[in-house]
Amino acid sequence: MANDNKNNQADENKNNNSAEEEKKDKKKKTKLVRVKFAKSYTPYVKGDVAGLEPEEAEKLIKGKFCEKV
Repeated sequence: MANDNKNNQADENKNNNSAEEEKKDKKKKTKLVRVKFAKSYTPYVKGDVAGLEPEEAEKLIKGKFCEKV
């Protein structure tokens, strides 16, 4: 009985680790958009250059907080 529980828990941990690794790999493959801030937007200040996720960069560009570099 105890061994079955340990095996089930080990399998569950392997599945969780696989899902986390997939998420990390997906994030690595996403290209960041380089932007320069025209206004302060926490945690960034005017003049900062940063790499943002495409969705976030698009939102901030539309809001005139930054421009694509």
